[in-house]
Amino acid sequence: MVKKRLRFAPSPTGLLHAGNARIAILNFLFAQQKDGELLLRIDDTDAERSQKNFEHSITEDLTWLGLEWKETLRQSERLELYDKSAKRLLSSGRLYPCFETSDELAFARHLQLQNKRPPIYNRASLDPQKLKTYECEGRKPHFRFKLEHRVLLLQDMCSGGKQFNFANISDPVLIRENGNPLYTFSSVVDDGECGITHIVRGEDHLTNSALQVQLFEALGYAIPQFAHLPLMRSGNNQEPLSKRCSSLSLRKLRETHSIEAKALLIYLARLGTARMDYGGYSYEDLAKEFSFDDFGRAASTFDFKQLIEVNRRVLTTMNWRDFEGRLSDLPSLRNEDKAKFWDVFRANINRFQDLLQWAEHCFSDSIKREKPPKEIRAILCDMFTSFEFASNKKSWDQKYCEHLLKALVRRLSKQLNLQGAKLYRPLRVALLGCEEGPELWRLFMLLGKRRVVQRLCEKTG
Repeated sequence: MVKKRLRFAPSPTGLLHAGNARIAILNFLFAQQKDGELLLRIDDTDAERSQKNFEHSITEDLTWLGLEWKETLRQSERLELYDKSAKRLLSSGRLYPCFETSDELAFARHLQLQNKRPPIYNRASLDPQKLKTYECEGRKPHFRFKLEHRVLLLQDMCSGGKQFNFANISDPVLIRENGNPLYTFSSVVDDGECGITHIVRGEDHLTNSALQVQLFEALGYAIPQFAHLPLMRSGNNQEPLSKRCSSLSLRKLRETHSIEAKALLIYLARLGTARMDYGGYSYEDLAKEFSFDDFGRAASTFDFKQLIEVNRRVLTTMNWRDFEGRLSDLPSLRNEDKAKFWDVFRANINRFQDLLQWAEHCFSDSIKREKPPKEIRAILCDMFTSFEFASNKKSWDQKYCEHLLKALVRRLSKQLNLQGAKLYRPLRVALLGCEEGPELWRLFMLLGKRRVVQRLCEKTG
């Protein structure tokens, strides 16, 4: 049995965005499911736009997501292979030089449309007389692939079958005037030489894939199976994602929005499917359940609010040790019990960066906290100075903090007829400086006896 081989092929001309990452994730999960291999191919033949810092960022982002690949290829290091393949096509008559300028091509398309004909390249450069004229003018050629005018039914694992009539499609340009190969050509050569068995990418490549089938055949390579997924659109303007959509770059999602890698992985793996149960899943679980049949045909929308909800659920399933290194970066927690802090606030955060704010509310002296009204403070002070409370024999543990809170609530309710928000709000604001947060007995445990007494009882200066 032939080992399944897939590839993810980004170009290092910008930051990796969520749309790219989704394709990378689906390639990875399918390879995992089939016990196959994933290759990373850097499509860097565009020397003017490709940058090493973008390549580094791509590998950094993929590693952050937890994706693994067998090897890394760079197209800029494989130009000799493309040149040899081009010579093979030239010798077989499937690749031919063309000399028209972009203005001449645009004018020809304009005339075809005026005459209500499809704007297809007319193969003028195959005319010996015109070819001789072009060469005498000293023009530098680009090269096109001569398509066989036949009908192809392209089978797709995601969208089913789609028919293409090559008589209605222009011969694609494979090599520019400067000798650089275009993606249509270099991608086929790499896929063929590397034995790629499955190509998973966006549906915007459908026509490109049909053209490449003829290229695979002309070069004697096995034709891979294809899966073309509906494009992912941004939630703001419903346009397809691109490198210009910097707000959805993985770097920004990670560094600015504090999204967890596992949350983004789960969200993108499920986006476009009917599976909306975003529980805590491992890579193995996601790979085991993966199926192209689950994806609908409509374009999926990246919903940031939904991603935040997935992020929240993922955080609640994690252990504080998953964050031990990151918690150590919080100066206000340097001498605190990090495990206790995480346990108290894990249900009150959507993103890890929310912990920074809670740490400020808990431990910073710069947070403005209102003391309870004097009638409430009088009762609290009376209780806190009672023999039972003041006794050093009482452990400041969960049992005692729960008991203490019940006693406080009982006394305030009875003596001041306070209930609900009128009772709990002044206590929470005094302890944290905000009206929301975890259960009060949990705050008692976390803040400790000294802080609780100080914030609830002591008078402001």
